[in-house]
Amino acid sequence: MRVIKFIFKSTVFLALVGGAGFLLAREILLFMGISKIKSSLSSLRSISVQRQYSAKCKEKGSISIGRDDPATIQLRFISSTEYVLEVLCSQFSIDPILIEQEQLPKFVNKVAGGSGIVWGDARSGVSLEVFDRKKSVGVEDRLIISPPIDDELGLGPTTSCSGYGFSCCKFESEQGVGQQFAGSTDCPKSCFNSCISRPIVLAFNTQPPIDLQRRLVIIAPGEAITFSFVVDPGLNNSVSAKLNYGDGQEEVFSGDKQIVTHTYRCSEKECFYKVKLTVESDMGILAADLPIMSMSVLVRE
Repeated sequence: MRVIKFIFKSTVFLALVGGAGFLLAREILLFMGISKIKSSLSSLRSISVQRQYSAKCKEKGSISIGRDDPATIQLRFISSTEYVLEVLCSQFSIDPILIEQEQLPKFVNKVAGGSGIVWGDARSGVSLEVFDRKKSVGVEDRLIISPPIDDELGLGPTTSCSGYGFSCCKFESEQGVGQQFAGSTDCPKSCFNSCISRPIVLAFNTQPPIDLQRRLVIIAPGEAITFSFVVDPGLNNSVSAKLNYGDGQEEVFSGDKQIVTHTYRCSEKECFYKVKLTVESDMGILAADLPIMSMSVLVRE
């Protein structure tokens, strides 16, 4: 009985010590991350006061470096853990002067959505997190501040999708999941919280052969046409396909490849049909609507 009690007490003690150690380590890591950002902001403050970048901006051809300095000095994240300190000279905002590149301590990440800090009078900040514990740091009135986590952090610099903490999804093979962010510099139409694999139609052909340029097949009345398609399911376990023949009929198939024959009825000199292939994964993710998935069938004498 004493042994059981000893084991129980030891287990509880170790759990408490382990939990306390985890919380302490989390706070230390978060403190290190915030301190690193503050140190970088101190460097930006020195650069701003001394105007060490003026000569380089003039070399670029900037003509507005003067008393009312329009150059932008900023800390810009290029991923969730890496950031750069840089100067954007007037008229040359797309070609910044790199001051230095830094990385956050291990396990410390920038909270998704923020992009960095612009040095100046207006509030600008970011939030860091370590195992769901968050803290903010920023600038306001050219002073380094630590605003409450729920406070508005203002505007940051424009950066890449990964700099905002999101992912660029490849339209053909991936579907965006979660929030879409349209302000990134590299993929404004496909920047999402995350990406999920979706199937890709590799081939969609016919016999008689299709005119690939016009995606058009011409057949005679009563002549059968054979459709065939091949699908790459991506990371999905299985896919299903729906083939709409354009004449009011459609068929649904299981699997990543199929060959099927269809006959069109035409009571006029010419009949024109639009054929559409739709593919869906077992997770309900649709294949991207690409030109290869559509074709036209012309039936004429």
